[in-house]
Parts: sequence; C-alpha cells; structure tokens
Amino acid sequence: MLGLAVAVAFASCNTLSKVLSSSNQTVIYEKGLELYEAKKYQKALVCFDQVAPYFTGTPKADTILFYAASCSYNMGDFEASGVGFDQFRRQFGRSPFLEEAEYMYALGFYYMSPAPQRDQSASLQAARAMQMYLDRYPNSVKRDQTLAKIEEIKQKLFDKAFLNAKVYYDIENYKSAVVAFRNVLDKFPDSNHREDMLYLITKSHYLLAHDSYASLQRERYANMMDAYYTFVSEYPESKRIKELDKMQAEAKHYLARYETDEEKQAAAARGEQASVPAEDVEQEAAQMGKSKRGVRKMDRKIDRIERKANRVAVAEDGSILPTERLDRRSERLEQRAAEKKDHSNQTDNQEHGDEKK
Repeated sequence: MLGLAVAVAFASCNTLSKVLSSSNQTVIYEKGLELYEAKKYQKALVCFDQVAPYFTGTPKADTILFYAASCSYNMGDFEASGVGFDQFRRQFGRSPFLEEAEYMYALGFYYMSPAPQRDQSASLQAARAMQMYLDRYPNSVKRDQTLAKIEEIKQKLFDKAFLNAKVYYDIENYKSAVVAFRNVLDKFPDSNHREDMLYLITKSHYLLAHDSYASLQRERYANMMDAYYTFVSEYPESKRIKELDKMQAEAKHYLARYETDEEKQAAAARGEQASVPAEDVEQEAAQMGKSKRGVRKMDRKIDRIERKANRVAVAEDGSILPTERLDRRSERLEQRAAEKKDHSNQTDNQEHGDEKK
C-alpha cells in the first residue's frame, strides 16, 4: 500500500511538472482550478502564481487573484491571504467575487486573533474589517455569524484591557491601578468586567489609604467612600457588599474622628484669639504705664483687644459670651487703662515740678 501511495504521488508530481512546463497558459490555469476543487491548495497556488502575469488585464485576472488568495487562506497562511484579498478588493471593485473576498479578508484577521494575554492588534483589525463588511453588505447571509464573531473579538479586547489594568493591582501599585481601571471603564463601559473593576477600584482606594501617611489618609479615605457608593449604587445585590461594608465603616470612623479633632482645634484657636485674661492686661498696664511711651503702647494693645473682641465673643472656658458681658468687659478694660494713664500723667507732672524747684 505504501509503495502504491508513493507511486501515485510521484505520478501526480510528474503530471504537474509536465503541465507547468507547457507553453499553453490556459491549460495551466484550468489545472489550477482542478487542483483547487480537489483541495490541493499548495499545487493549485503554484499554477495560479505562474499564470497570473500572463492574464494581467484580462477577464481571468480577478479569478486568478481570488483563487490564489483563497489557496493561502485554506492553507492557514492568513497573512498572505490578507495581502491577496486586500489587493483584490482594491483592484476589482466590480468583481462577482468581491463580497466573498472582503468576508475572507476580515475572517483572516479573526483567525489570527490570539489569546487575551497576547497583543490584540489582529483582534482590532478583525473587528474593524468585519464591521466594514457588515456596513457594506447589511443584508448578507453571513450577517448573524459575523456579528457573533465580532462579539467574540470584543470579549477578547475586554479581557485584555482588564488583565493589563489588574497587573498594577497585583503588584500593589494601587494608585496606578485606580487610574488604569478607570481608563478601561471609560474605553469599554459595557465590559463584562465592570463589577470586578469597580470593586478593585474601591479596594485599591482603601488599601492605599490604610497604608498611607497620616497627612494623606483623610483625602484617600474620602476617595474610597466615593468609590464605595458608586459600587453600591450599581451593584446593590453584589456578594462583595459585605466585604466593602467593613472597609467603608473603617473609613467613615476615621473621617468622623478627624472631623471631631479638627473642630476642637478650631474652637481652641478661636478661644486663644478672642479671650485675653484681665489679669494679663493689668500686669502689662502696670509695666508699661511707667512712661508716656508705655501709655501709647498700652493704647494700641487695648485697640487690638477691642478689635478681637468685636470679631469673636468667646469666654476663657470656650463658651460664647453674651453681648452685654462683652460690652462690660471692654468698659472695665478701658477704665483701667484710663486710670493708669492719669496716674502716669500725675507722675510726670510731679517730676517736672521737682526739676523747676
């Protein structure tokens, strides 16, 4: 049996060689068609390549180019078939083979589309080519299967984009992960990985805030809260809600504590600005009232006290003073300052009188 198969193959090669050596190009052309129908694509391609220059510009030119590209396509050489079909659709816009050529051109990219982990340039080309085919032939009998293939290609693009963004999360670069996931959501808002990405955005914000310096935690916990509410609004029934609830509770507790501390600090600051103990004023008056220069300095001090009192009326214990108490306090301070000023003037007059004597 083996010997018989070898003999048949040898005879076939011998026959093809005789045909190819013929000066009759039509015989070679017809042999190519015969071999193509017999699915002997490699031998058929040899025939078509040989006669192509001879039939350039003739009615057979489009048939030869179409079948030559089809041979490459059927042998799985989609790069070569893509070049052939692209040349065909540009060169023979009125050929009866045009629709089939454009479909096989698009399908070649589809078959070259790799797994999501690899570069998806061919997938993008396939999606564009198939969409162009549908736009040109909206009533094609291949419409449904073409749409199904487009959806398959879109899924690969969704998977690729998600995996690329998730690399940042996996290496714990949470700040970049948030940016990457948001970019994917902007580009593919209908991705079936949307829930996964919104979840990982929320968790990335939490982990980033949890491990941050104290000066950065408030803003980052606030960002986590925003992401949490976005997730909950879109996926209220998600199984991940319980996990995110714990993170949200921690963030909420931190922000509440921070706000309480901030309010206390603000109240203390207002108290320091508005309240000046009367004893401190009296001691300063006693020290500065010994000279005219001290009197002028004391006047300026009183003016500052009055301006502060007019802005904020706060007692030493932090409580808000009624207006009447504030007015009485200002009157007492003015009265004491006037007394010190009179005392200073009397002292100066006595000194001048002694000098004249």
